[in-house]
Amino acid sequence: MRSYLYLLGAIAFDEPSPRRFEAARSLIIALRETPLSPACRAAVDGLEQQLHMAPALACEHTRLFVLGNPTVVAHPYAAYWLEGRLLGDVTIEVGRRMQAFGFSVTPDSGLLPDHIVSELEFLALLAEQDTSESREAAQSFITRHMRHWVPEFVDALRQADPSLHPFYSASVDLLDALMACGVENRIPARAIQRPYHETVLN
Repeated sequence: MRSYLYLLGAIAFDEPSPRRFEAARSLIIALRETPLSPACRAAVDGLEQQLHMAPALACEHTRLFVLGNPTVVAHPYAAYWLEGRLLGDVTIEVGRRMQAFGFSVTPDSGLLPDHIVSELEFLALLAEQDTSESREAAQSFITRHMRHWVPEFVDALRQADPSLHPFYSASVDLLDALMACGVENRIPARAIQRPYHETVLN
């Protein structure tokens, strides 16, 4: 069921819609009987309480993430935080890594491989495959890539002014928990070395 957690996170940061919220409710129902870490359980429960579609959510999503907004709060792309630009080397390398496991971002999605939604969906795919290779790939992707940019992304959201809509506050809590429980009891902190894109590129 770890794949359901990552899919829930992907929905939380995607453009809000009734269809996506219905899918999120289905995932949460499936997760109710699943053993989760206390942090993940609390985050899932918190998000469930905020799954109410409202016009304000679309405006908040635009304010926070949409690049056409000149005052976007938190760029949802890894390359922005790791390279200071969009569509950088990390975008290409993350895309190649995804393709190695049969995952690709469809052109009509409007996303890039290093978008937070794409990366969480990739982790969901790896969790669904549940092989030794996919588990190792997921651990590596989190510790050598996502943990080098997601904390800054999260901090930017938490420092948003005006403060976050409660739905996105719950979404940030879930993302925080996913970054922690995704490597729980698997890779010691000392194993986190160079960022993923630097290791691949050099």
